[in-house]
Amino acid sequence: MRPLLHIATIFLVLFLFGGFYYGYIWSDPFPLLIFLALWTPGVYYLWTRPLRRIRFYEDHFEVSGWKTHLKAEYAQVEDLSQVRRVIGDFRSNGTLWFSVRGNPNVFTMPNRTFGKPKVELYSWLLKKNPEASTST
Repeated sequence: MRPLLHIATIFLVLFLFGGFYYGYIWSDPFPLLIFLALWTPGVYYLWTRPLRRIRFYEDHFEVSGWKTHLKAEYAQVEDLSQVRRVIGDFRSNGTLWFSVRGNPNVFTMPNRTFGKPKVELYSWLLKKNPEASTST
């Protein structure tokens, strides 16, 4: 999500600069209005995602996001699956999709490696709760 946010921010700054320059020189605010019409839904989507921060601990994890703040044990993880992307964040090994028992949201996050020795997040979560997997 962060690389996408950086690209969107750079695009915003360049387009705002160009839009204001074009509107000031030619007295035409049309490019700026088009940009705002296209950019606003994207910002709203990124801001209202149910998962913005996740922290893993030895016996539980915490999820926070838009109208979501929960603390759950690994036994409550359901429908854990790994989805490989053709286009996207090349730093990760696909995307994880999972849900938590009792919560209607489906959470997605990059499947990164962490720690020493390096451990893939999907396999680590699968070790914590082997019944959660739906596909490999």
